[in-house]
Amino acid sequence: MEEKYVTEEVCGERQKNAAERFSRDKERLDLQEKKMEKVSDLSIQMGEMLKRHDDELQNHDKRLETLESKPGKLWDTLIMEVIKLLASGAVGAVIAYLTMQP
Repeated sequence: MEEKYVTEEVCGERQKNAAERFSRDKERLDLQEKKMEKVSDLSIQMGEMLKRHDDELQNHDKRLETLESKPGKLWDTLIMEVIKLLASGAVGAVIAYLTMQP
């Protein structure tokens, strides 16, 4: 079996090409790493923004519930006052009727 050897010149050229490719690949990997760090930072910032907005939405929900319940509370208060007036009027009429009897 015949062995084929590569000359030193060809071997050196191949090593040079491989080193250049590895250098370019390393630069690309470094660039991708920086981009991934930026993406990670942006992801963290987005998570914080979402949390703040969720807190604000919960606050708005509470405020809306308070505002929406006020008319109902006013109506309930009005009805209670009318019932009190009717009850006190009925009691007053009974007392007046009883005191007018000889």
